[in-house]
Amino acid sequence: MNTKALRQKILDLAIHGKLVQQDPNDEPASVLLERIRAEKERLVKEGKIKRPKKTKATSDKPHYPYELPKGWAWCKLEDFINDATDFVASGSFASLRENVKYYDEAGYAILVRTKDFQNGFTKGLVYTDRHGYEFLANSNLFGGELILPNIGASIGKVFIVPHLDIRMTLAPNSIMIKCFKDIHKKWLQYLFLSPFGQEQLRIISSSTAQGKFNKTDLRALQIPIPPFDEQERIISEVEFLSHFIEMIEYGQDKLQETIKQAKSKILDLAIHGKLVPQDPTDEPASELLKRINPKAEITCDNWHYQKLPEGWTVCCLENVAKVLDNLRKPINSNERNSRIANKHENELFPYYGATGQVGFIDDYLVDGTFLLLGEDGAPFLDKYAIKSYPIKGKCWVNNHAHILEPLCDFDYLMYYLNHVDYKDYVNGSTRLKLTQSDMRSIIILLPPLTEQKRISVKVKYLFRLLDSIACYL
Repeated sequence: MNTKALRQKILDLAIHGKLVQQDPNDEPASVLLERIRAEKERLVKEGKIKRPKKTKATSDKPHYPYELPKGWAWCKLEDFINDATDFVASGSFASLRENVKYYDEAGYAILVRTKDFQNGFTKGLVYTDRHGYEFLANSNLFGGELILPNIGASIGKVFIVPHLDIRMTLAPNSIMIKCFKDIHKKWLQYLFLSPFGQEQLRIISSSTAQGKFNKTDLRALQIPIPPFDEQERIISEVEFLSHFIEMIEYGQDKLQETIKQAKSKILDLAIHGKLVPQDPTDEPASELLKRINPKAEITCDNWHYQKLPEGWTVCCLENVAKVLDNLRKPINSNERNSRIANKHENELFPYYGATGQVGFIDDYLVDGTFLLLGEDGAPFLDKYAIKSYPIKGKCWVNNHAHILEPLCDFDYLMYYLNHVDYKDYVNGSTRLKLTQSDMRSIIILLPPLTEQKRISVKVKYLFRLLDSIACYL
């Protein structure tokens, strides 16, 4: 289930007045907007706020994006915000940094950036671990503010500052909004998170190369306002449905993890001779090794594997696969880009690395069916991740993957190499590497060839079954 699309559909229904029923007894939105205008006028006369500058009308007759239900009203964002104090963009980051202090000094506020907030569906979240944060001798966030990042990739993220027992100051590149009490900030959050709201933010930010909108553009946006009581009903319904979706996502995550664990268990049973029955008439694996390379010396330490099934043997990877690393060749991305420029896709060949295809190239080095095993950059310590994968046809392999030609059953070896515990074979602190010599020494538990094939068939069947379940998530 695509829960992201489901969330968007719920919000789309909400802002079109189709999520909850209208109540003809609700006070119309036009009345609450008139009350806000009267309140703003009173504050201006009392000198508590300055008279806001009106944005210019785009035409003599306003254009409303869609028809609203009875009791709703269109208005500009500026109609229900307090321009003097409640609509604030932070100062420059450089000026803020000048006042940075240590967090344990009394009276200082934590400096939060938009990346410190989770782009939640119904709430914002600030990380309370103070390690690595800067602290400032002022505070402009107290909880409850609606924040819209207004530059670059963060545009479209919308969050409400949570009420936490810490003082906070917002870093630049965000706009902070406070609404009058007749407008729920959660309603406005849902509006900007909806497909309609996201499109409006995209439109007003498209005039610059990096994407940016200002307060003037935001103030001029046309906003649909439901009656106050309907705002509350919508918020309650969205929160209920959001909780329901979170339960679905939790279940999906648990099922995904269960599927990974099931696949790992299947491979574990397979390589220990417990997935398919043994057949005493199968030719022993030792005879297969003699045919593969009569001169091969089986140098692996066998005493760990005395309980292998009948007909199985222990060997090293180099005994059951040809190593063809001499066929690989790296090319940097700049050279590849220049070589494939202005060429049609049917003129190009796949370019492979440690974990899969990483691009295209205009020539090939290998042609056939081979097994690749990561040399560096592969997720060796993630027991559920793919470390070995097949390639077929004409292609190019860089030096981040070993090239193997299996001499036993191709699929059995691939499954086996994806289940190996690589901690004793790889080295390196920041980027793990599987050298060719270490790769050659990987211990292989080898069944008879016919049993290898039975195992491969069974694993494929079970994996397809699990994948068919996962496709419904």
